[in-house]
Amino acid sequence: MKDGFIKVAAYSPRVAVADPTANAATAIDACRRAEQAGAKLLVLPELFLSGYTCGDLFFQTKLLADCEQALTKLLAETADTDVLTLIGIPFAWCNRLYNCVAVLHGGRLLGILPKTNIPDYKEFSEGRYFCKGPAKNVPVRYCGFDVLFGAKQIFTLRALPAFRLAAEICEDVWVPIPPCSAHTAAGATVIANLSASDEQAGKAAYRRALLSATSARHICGYVYSSSGAGESTTDLVFSGNNFVFENGNVLAESAPFAKDSFTVSEIDCEKLQNERRKITSYTDASTDGYAYIEYGETAMEETVLTRPVDPHPFIPASKDEKNRRCERVLEIQAHGLAHRIEAAHA
Repeated sequence: MKDGFIKVAAYSPRVAVADPTANAATAIDACRRAEQAGAKLLVLPELFLSGYTCGDLFFQTKLLADCEQALTKLLAETADTDVLTLIGIPFAWCNRLYNCVAVLHGGRLLGILPKTNIPDYKEFSEGRYFCKGPAKNVPVRYCGFDVLFGAKQIFTLRALPAFRLAAEICEDVWVPIPPCSAHTAAGATVIANLSASDEQAGKAAYRRALLSATSARHICGYVYSSSGAGESTTDLVFSGNNFVFENGNVLAESAPFAKDSFTVSEIDCEKLQNERRKITSYTDASTDGYAYIEYGETAMEETVLTRPVDPHPFIPASKDEKNRRCERVLEIQAHGLAHRIEAAHA
């Protein structure tokens, strides 16, 4: 965490559909693996605790009760870890069902964040089961913890104030105005996306381009974890295609259907924060309704980097790219000089 870096992980382990106990055990192992890798953030897929493809089983009270019991076990078993873990859960409130993210750290439940945009078109039928999250954060009690339920929550690591995490779920990033637009305007520097994006011919390339552009437009880190092995229906196949982006640049990715989808890299949060300070439009941001939750200790640790850090960021490493860059610089100067001579009637 020194020098502004934080190590993050996106992972799509095999899921057992409608078996929260088995999935909790898998999540515990995933948390241990992330800790061994030095990661301070672990993002698991959408509805991982229950499985995304449960269908009408989502209406069963037993499945919802088993999810709460399994999450309680997950909290207890990871109390000695220092990994902020995001896992997808179904959550019932006020006689409605929501597709949510549970945020965990050190044995504590920090918050529950609902999906904002519910797809109900083509191969998706989430509208049959889930409702859009509430517009404002509301207090709820779950797994023995009093937390907020709502999308407007940003989590800050005390040892690295530049790391401010918000989350969205799958479809949220595919809409014209994604929730991350408001989250980043309210100060979030890293966005986690828990997804269950099914695979189709050509979709992986579009998904990569979409996430890269989203990260660049919002000047943020973006950690994307998508469902993989174990999820199956007669219509859908999931590939575990995961990414870590920083301001439009891909830092790490797992190819669709990779044997191991564990994807790790380091995001430079202080660099993102400094870049934003140059963009004065961020000063018009609204923080209305947002809750800022601090967690963790204040002691800083060294982050072992696996990503490249260019010691000469203004000079391309590739000779061909360097020649193209120099040619463009000369072209810009020549056009500027030509216009000046023309304006001086020389």
